[in-house]
Amino acid sequence: THSPLFILGMRQVFGKEGFGLYRMPGGDEIDPEDFSEFESAYQAFASTDKFISDLQSAVIQANRPVVLVEGAIDLDYVKKAAELLGKHKTLGKIELREADGAGNLKKLWNAPVMSKALPFRVGLFYDCDEEKDREVKGSFTRQSIPCSAGHPIKKGIENLFGEQTLSAARGENPDFFVVEDVHNIDDGKNTIVVPQKWAVKAGQKRPLCDWLCENGTAEDFRSFEVVFEMIDELIKASEATIDDLE
Repeated sequence: THSPLFILGMRQVFGKEGFGLYRMPGGDEIDPEDFSEFESAYQAFASTDKFISDLQSAVIQANRPVVLVEGAIDLDYVKKAAELLGKHKTLGKIELREADGAGNLKKLWNAPVMSKALPFRVGLFYDCDEEKDREVKGSFTRQSIPCSAGHPIKKGIENLFGEQTLSAARGENPDFFVVEDVHNIDDGKNTIVVPQKWAVKAGQKRPLCDWLCENGTAEDFRSFEVVFEMIDELIKASEATIDDLE
């Protein structure tokens, strides 16, 4: 097995003498704590656990609405969009943070903190591919950023950029994307036309973000208006909550 937590669980259930653990290919018997992947996995687990705890604390202690997006790249795009679209005042009314992944947004949604009644609203904003309908739980709202229909990119916040913008980025650096051209599939009865499909190449999300934030125009970021509409909704809900408390 490659799972150190599985090994530790075996020791908890069967006891140290209840099973044997051997390092291959030499066949040397080792203790569960000697398992080569244990320490790194434990540190990663502890780090994630602390990160979630820190986010929960920040949410509870905030003195204005909080918006959490999936990651640092989403954060940078929203900040740049605010600069280009004149949305500084909107961002000034909220605390914008990143959750280091959609998985952490899900953990926050299911955490005990979610049951607390807070004076300010908290929004968990997923990328379009998560397909989360708007849902409210106590002081918290979660929803996906709407997907641009017919867009060649189906996954990630890059879906908000128009094809002309993405083509310009690809012209600057073809390695930004993996592109699957239009092609036909014959299922034996019909010929199906599969539209062109784009995906950001592994390891290129940050370089692409940096290029778009440096070279993008207000028109390139125009579709981010929908994000600020979501933020405005959250701010209004927060103001209504404060009025009710008063």
